[in-house]
Amino acid sequence: MTRIHKYARTHFGRRSKVVCKLNNLFTTGDIINHFKKFGTFTDLKKTGSQTTAELISICHLYQEINTEYRNKKDELRNKFAMRRTGFKQLDLFPSPQLNLFDGEQNDD
Repeated sequence: MTRIHKYARTHFGRRSKVVCKLNNLFTTGDIINHFKKFGTFTDLKKTGSQTTAELISICHLYQEINTEYRNKKDELRNKFAMRRTGFKQLDLFPSPQLNLFDGEQNDD
């Protein structure tokens, strides 16, 4: 959440900061939880269209970063899993009991 926090601190207007303080939204997590609960910011005290747009953009930015990071993490996890399974399936030292021909012989 720190990346979002930095974004919020640098891109929030002065009015948005005041609105957040008046409505006890002190962290980015508070802003996102409010948006998840109510779906809007028009119910806040002393809010306007610009403030609402800024707060919504913060929530959307958070979702994009979180989703992108989650997808990258899953992608890396899958790559490592494929490598591990590839090594497990590759049997370099077959057991001596293994019959390679399963009773079939080619008489060419």
